[in-house]
Amino acid sequence: MLTYYKNSSTCLRAFYLKIKKNLRVTYIITFASSKGGSGKSTFCVNFAAYFGMRGRNVTILDTDFQKSSHDWVRESSDECLENVKTYVANEENSIRQYIKQSRCDILCVDSQGAVSRELAACLEASDLIITPCRPSRDDLVGLGWVAAFARRVNPKFATSSDRLLPVLNAVNKHSVAFQHARQQLMADGYKAADTAISQRVSQAEANFNRCSIFHQNSRAAQEFRALGWEVMERITQHKSEAAA
Repeated sequence: MLTYYKNSSTCLRAFYLKIKKNLRVTYIITFASSKGGSGKSTFCVNFAAYFGMRGRNVTILDTDFQKSSHDWVRESSDECLENVKTYVANEENSIRQYIKQSRCDILCVDSQGAVSRELAACLEASDLIITPCRPSRDDLVGLGWVAAFARRVNPKFATSSDRLLPVLNAVNKHSVAFQHARQQLMADGYKAADTAISQRVSQAEANFNRCSIFHQNSRAAQEFRALGWEVMERITQHKSEAAA
């Protein structure tokens, strides 16, 4: 009799966990830019590490043919990345299929550096778009393309200005170019991140050593923590709005 109840309890727990998994609502963040070299993969990997450190179940969906994020995590021995799962899908249908079946807490999507059907598939499902921007005219123009494309394919981005988060990346905070880029973002109506990411050697070292920026005790890690906190606040706000 005791064995029966014990088995029943185990079955009920397994059933509960299965139901909980199926009911989990995945929050989807796409790291997007209309051009390559902006820092999408670096942001994607480091944000995945940050969310994992905060106890979230995180998966990276790498849609770029170069598979930079996927290879970075798979080749890493960094404990900040050891629980981060990765999946590669670089065609429109496979991207849509994986996003539809995803059951993690946060899905970090590393998108291709082009305005394409594959990017549309990512943006359609996204709750938040993070766009790394270098302080250059080309990057700011590229941000405009991403914003326009997002508004066209996803109603969330047509009605809310806090679903697209530009982040100034690889900056010299004492430069005129940085100040001009920040002012231009404000003039164009973007709610950019308060935290900007400086140009630092430690970021290149993290990529070379296949670790997250948090594996290093560096100022770059402090900046990414501050940026991660900003993003967590937006996620909390969006989830509260959805539950209301």
